[in-house]
Amino acid sequence: MANAPAEPQPVNPRWPNAAWTGWVALAAGFVAGTVLVLVATSARGPGLSADSVIYLEGARYLAADGEFSAHTMHGDRFPVVHWPPLFSFLLSLFVQAGLDPTEGGRWLNALAHGGTAALAGWSAWRLTAKPLAGACAAWLYACAPGALFSACWIWSESLFTLLALGCAVSLAGALRTGKARWLILSAVLAGLACLQRYAGLFLLGAVPAAVLLFGTGNWKARSRLAGLWLPLAALPHVAWSLRNKLATGQASTRALDVHGIPWGHWKDCASTLSKWLLPPEVPWQVRGAVLLLACTVLAAAAGVAIHTWVRRRAWPFGAFCMAFCGAYVALVLLTIALFDRTTPLDDRMLSPLVAGLALAAGAAFARPPVAWVLAVRVLIVLLMLAFGIRVHGVVTVARGGLGYSAPVWSESPLARAVRALPADTRIWSNRPDVLRLGRDSELRSLPTTHHADALRAEEWPRDDRYEARARKLQDELRDADGRVAYFRCGWEFYAPLEQTLIDLDLEVEHEFPDGWMLKPRAKPAHP
Repeated sequence: MANAPAEPQPVNPRWPNAAWTGWVALAAGFVAGTVLVLVATSARGPGLSADSVIYLEGARYLAADGEFSAHTMHGDRFPVVHWPPLFSFLLSLFVQAGLDPTEGGRWLNALAHGGTAALAGWSAWRLTAKPLAGACAAWLYACAPGALFSACWIWSESLFTLLALGCAVSLAGALRTGKARWLILSAVLAGLACLQRYAGLFLLGAVPAAVLLFGTGNWKARSRLAGLWLPLAALPHVAWSLRNKLATGQASTRALDVHGIPWGHWKDCASTLSKWLLPPEVPWQVRGAVLLLACTVLAAAAGVAIHTWVRRRAWPFGAFCMAFCGAYVALVLLTIALFDRTTPLDDRMLSPLVAGLALAAGAAFARPPVAWVLAVRVLIVLLMLAFGIRVHGVVTVARGGLGYSAPVWSESPLARAVRALPADTRIWSNRPDVLRLGRDSELRSLPTTHHADALRAEEWPRDDRYEARARKLQDELRDADGRVAYFRCGWEFYAPLEQTLIDLDLEVEHEFPDGWMLKPRAKPAHP
């Protein structure tokens, strides 16, 4: 890359100690984001879900034999393809060090959340030359309910957001200085983001497009830069897809299923965003009105800011972030419409957008367009207050236990009874992922009357293979003298207990407050 002259740093005479105050604000944002996650997960640990079980199992197998694998719902070990490998690989380092990977994931997500808050603050400060903008952006991200809630789980979103934002920062540095090391760093971070979450693939399209639209120099220079960046960034994902093809015969588990975006997804999206601003106890009409006002003003402010950044072409990082947010949203919507209708627009899926929101709000607060000075500043102050108030609710909920860390699962009498069974006992359950957290072998799923990926019974037709699977399981239960652990979990439409008893010829061996231990019915003795 040809070296371009470095842009002179703008000077703000109103902040003679801007460097000192700015770095203090960023450090405070990092500490606040990290501590909030650690406090929220200190009582019962980080939240655990079915995805978390895969990440943790994958980490243990990576540490044991170097193979990224886990167990299927039928109890068979398989090479993992549906989940990318980076998060499990990082957790495996804790296993190799003799530490609990769950605790390692808790610290990893806490540091990633705090690091993203600091990086968002630094970006806003760099855009406006005002430490106030950096402090505002760092505070907003550290306290944002969606991002904070996601960081409290063993999920991959927190580190993914840090990698994606770091990619944008590095690319902007490459364009501003013309130095190849920034370009290489940006490509490496994009490649790692793809290995952290498949959603990182949006970077492979968004970055070249942003370079062509907002980069410096003529079209030929911009095209050359995009052409250099793309192969470097895509290489890790290509290597991972090749591994999947060799291990399983397929590069991806995604299959085309065109069905559009159900109306319920839009309602879920609006509900998620509105709960970031106001507690869920507030009537939805009030939350909806506040959300509409916030989106209108912030969209107008972001539009004017992008126009200013593009026109100046000085440091187009702000335009990059807005383009990246748009590309991420487009990828999520296409995934729902073309591949996976059950992908929810919840805190987890929308949390990567919070970094762009924090950056835009911080920059707009410090340097808003003249016509929007009062409206933007009042709105952002209210947003900061709302996030600050909502922090207490998020931390309280997380400290009570999230997902399988909640007492209903972690202190389950039925789960304790299952773990007390002999290690060679074969067990079938409607929630084998819960039991797998404390028992590694001979755990299989009951056959389901509806597709196992459905979130609600009406979303998917009945599984026509249920009867055949039930007959096969009935024979296996008798041959192995196995047991069925059936939880009362609210998902009984997958395999209703009454139908399970009839189809598998079971009887209740023990009843617990949260479920039943079942065994094959004894055959009558013949004279």
